[in-house]
Amino acid sequence: MRPSRSSLIVSALVLLLTSTALSQETQEEASPKKRAHVRIATLGSRAPSVDANAEPQRIVERVIAYWKGRFAQVLPDQPDLIVVPEACDRAGGLSGDKRLAYYRARKDQIRDFFAQVAKENHCYIVYSAAREMDDGTWRNSSVLIGRDGRIVGTYNKNHVVIEETTESGILCGREAPVFECDFGRVAFAICFDLNFDELRLKYAKAKPDLIVFSSMYHGGLMQAYWAYSCRAHFVGAIAGLPCEIRDPLGDVLASNTNYFDFVVADVNLDCRLA
Repeated sequence: MRPSRSSLIVSALVLLLTSTALSQETQEEASPKKRAHVRIATLGSRAPSVDANAEPQRIVERVIAYWKGRFAQVLPDQPDLIVVPEACDRAGGLSGDKRLAYYRARKDQIRDFFAQVAKENHCYIVYSAAREMDDGTWRNSSVLIGRDGRIVGTYNKNHVVIEETTESGILCGREAPVFECDFGRVAFAICFDLNFDELRLKYAKAKPDLIVFSSMYHGGLMQAYWAYSCRAHFVGAIAGLPCEIRDPLGDVLASNTNYFDFVVADVNLDCRLA
């Protein structure tokens, strides 16, 4: 008995749907799913002031000990991401020449300490600091360190203030990278970057899940504007000023206080605007 035309059509549809479902399952297994929730810690601690006559290596050790104490405030909450302010290791109380001598002694020691903390606690950490390049010029950078202690990527501040260049030789970055983390895609801005549309528009097109803002300047309404414009969550780590975590509407989800200069909060990065 020959099968009817209708039964052949039904069989073909079943076969098509089954193969499509299997293909989707294979793709999902090949690419691990992004975590929907992330626990973010942001710290507003200023870099410590030091004895201007101290040996540069002693200053490095002092700064490492300082940040070890600051991290101890948030690590018990087991954050997925820790963000610190701009120039987090620029010790106070040093003249330009002595600061340069300190930076030359520092090299990557403080960054490597941050990497050790990231690896031991299985979290991402943003290390924001001045970096000397191979050609002797400098950049104001945010370095994203992964859960394994390795560098995920580096963002160089695109829009430095004039004094950074004239007094410290820091040059502008030109890239607007977005880095892949296991919880989502992360973009960066530093301080005065927040006032320039060129960078914001690049991120609005790139559609990151989270914008990390390390700064010494709060930015005011620009924080909410960036979050809403880019349809992204936003975390600010501002030295000595309010540190806030915002949703894509620009509304504050969590903030530090005048009693505690840090805050830890859970964020749902699957949140989207209509």
